[in-house]
Amino acid sequence: MAQSKDRFERAEVLAAALDPIIDICVRIGVNSTELESLVRVEFVRRLAETLPGNLRTGRGPSHEEIGLAAGLNRGEVQNILATGVKSAELRMQKKARQHSKSERILSLWSKNTRYLSTSGLPLDLPLDLQPEGPSFSELVDKALPGKLPKTVLKELRRRGLVQLLPDEIVRYRKTTALPTELSTTALAYAAEQMRLLGNTLVQSMRDPAEPGPREFAAYVASEPIKVASDVLDISQPAMLARIASFIQGIEIEFGRGASKSRKSKAPSKTIGVSVYTWRKK
Repeated sequence: MAQSKDRFERAEVLAAALDPIIDICVRIGVNSTELESLVRVEFVRRLAETLPGNLRTGRGPSHEEIGLAAGLNRGEVQNILATGVKSAELRMQKKARQHSKSERILSLWSKNTRYLSTSGLPLDLPLDLQPEGPSFSELVDKALPGKLPKTVLKELRRRGLVQLLPDEIVRYRKTTALPTELSTTALAYAAEQMRLLGNTLVQSMRDPAEPGPREFAAYVASEPIKVASDVLDISQPAMLARIASFIQGIEIEFGRGASKSRKSKAPSKTIGVSVYTWRKK
């Protein structure tokens, strides 16, 4: 029991590392059940890649071994490995149909003729119930019985899916009108940087006495520094210039060795150094 409690406590403190992922998911409209589907697939993929395989046959870990480590049955592991990311996509779509509240509203609004114009476009809807004609409150009551229209409206506005016009008229926004700062390309870059930073942190925490080759991994952070807000604003350009100079020096110094390695056709590996700034809440 004590071991189980210790395991839970150590896992619990990792929750803070999920904050950036959760923030991004909320901004792009991915809910907890959809994210869980993706985590399940990624768990299996990662274990298949990192668990020790069979030394005699040279094969990777068995489905049963992966399932035991992941907390899944062998059949589910087999299905995930066979379908890859498609498995997560299908599972997320299924969860979305079951759980996603916003999609129910938008689907009814964009498909039911009561809420469409003669040209087939979603109508602008008055927020409150009307003696005749459709309204946003009626739409919410049909799609999400029991939910408060103003609460649903707040969530849809936060996600940029609707606009609130003067006189409390609610307008459906097309997907193309959504903000594009979190594009697939930008998110892929951010995810890769988070992966690299996470790997470096974990590798840096290895016991120095642990056998086996040590990875090229270093994580060094400054002590917390108290800086007045107005001074910080003034100092930021100088700090960025110093960081750029440091990175350039690393590239030049180690780049010389890399160019010699290419000429000699010796084996090489790609490395990198990142510097980031942070601010406590």
